[in-house]
Amino acid sequence: MENAPPKDWTALGDWIENALSAQPADTVWATAQSDITWEHLRHKVTELNELLGVRGIGPGTTVAVQMVPSYSYLWTVLALWLRGAQVILMDPRLTRLEVNRLVNLCEPQYLITSGASGAVRVVFQDECEIQVERRRGGHAAGNANALLQFSSGATGYPKIIGRTGASLLTELDRFAGLEGMPTAGEKVLLGNSLTHSFGLIGGVLHALSAGATLVFTPNAQPRTLLHTLADSRAQVLFGVPFHFELLNRVSEAVPLPSLRLAVSGGEAIRPEVYEQFEQRYGIRIGQAYGMTETGIIATDLAGRHRPPAVGTPAPGMEVRVRGGELQVRADVSPTSTPTTWTTGSSTAGCAPTTSPASTSRPGSSPCTAAPTRSW
Repeated sequence: MENAPPKDWTALGDWIENALSAQPADTVWATAQSDITWEHLRHKVTELNELLGVRGIGPGTTVAVQMVPSYSYLWTVLALWLRGAQVILMDPRLTRLEVNRLVNLCEPQYLITSGASGAVRVVFQDECEIQVERRRGGHAAGNANALLQFSSGATGYPKIIGRTGASLLTELDRFAGLEGMPTAGEKVLLGNSLTHSFGLIGGVLHALSAGATLVFTPNAQPRTLLHTLADSRAQVLFGVPFHFELLNRVSEAVPLPSLRLAVSGGEAIRPEVYEQFEQRYGIRIGQAYGMTETGIIATDLAGRHRPPAVGTPAPGMEVRVRGGELQVRADVSPTSTPTTWTTGSSTAGCAPTTSPASTSRPGSSPCTAAPTRSW
């Protein structure tokens, strides 16, 4: 008999089900080497939902996922959440040894892979193999987290970072409240990692909610990226600093008349990249700053503030500065270790409005460089 999932897991599954059914069947949901309509998306997610159920995956089941970026990966994650499973995301670039290390750390009941680990270069594929392995000795979820991710481990052993379904839905509301985010019918070229928070939540799930079309480039070559952006007539580009550096390298810039928004996230962007991109393409690079532990913290989507500023706090985010360190209020600790403070992996923070003890909200001074924690 299946256990009843936590209430906010049910809410996340309901949200996905509603989002999947909201768009016309023949509208394109995503485009890469082939176009995928919303009808095809619904069919694939429903099919996987049923197959995963046959394999014994249900509410509270813990499932680690390490797959190459692909439609298959996205269908799998959505189907797992529909089933009420706890999804543990692992970077596709990890070697098998690194995957085993994390699997031993979190002890999932299942491991889903695409048959390969440790790829040096990871490019988007339309479809890939989906291998489901049941693990002996794995444990069911002991908490309400719908998503588990890992810190980089740069300061020691990687931390397990949990997000509840309610936390993910709240973050989606924050993205929806940001002026300039993609809207229905717009095309979004998404270069961010699909296992990282901004790519998955701000990119994939926001587009799912808004009815925007996702665009994926077949490789990370400068000309390919530029021509995919131009040929698709995408209105929005989400990426990391590397993508904007690539676009700046193209010897002859191609006009991008459809592009209205370009946003960088994941790491700090250099001022010279920001300036050169504006000179070449007439668009300022906006920034989205956050932590795996809390999701989006601050944004400057229109690029009004020159780097290193990353914008003002996102709607509903409460932050403060203590001793040059940005602190973000969290209702519960996002890490598996019962500590009062959780050190973030990012290196940007928020300038205080009046003093280091001030609390910043939307409309306050833009964020600048500082270490980050949640409180």
